[in-house]
Amino acid sequence: MSEPLYVSVLPTRPHAMAAYQGLRPDIQARVTPLWTLPPRPGMLPDLLAVELRKDAGRVSTAHRYQSAWLDAPFTDESEAAVLAETLPPEWWAHRNLRPVTGPGRPVPR
Repeated sequence: MSEPLYVSVLPTRPHAMAAYQGLRPDIQARVTPLWTLPPRPGMLPDLLAVELRKDAGRVSTAHRYQSAWLDAPFTDESEAAVLAETLPPEWWAHRNLRPVTGPGRPVPR
């Protein structure tokens, strides 16, 4: 089967990561999660970049062999700029993760 059996929406939190990694390999192969970054309103850009790297790193490690999406649905324009700087196109090019994009999403300037 070329498409996932199930697309789950999971937060980029340790408990959700542990639950995903606890799945049997045959089930993991048929699940394509949509990982969501948590809201972090008012966080300073440097601290936000550190947290984004941690979250994205955990998800990237869990998905060395299967694909997944990484979403930042609560991002405002200033956070989108930090996200774009922290996870540039080169970062995505070497991972099995794909960013979620779409109309109405903030665009870094």
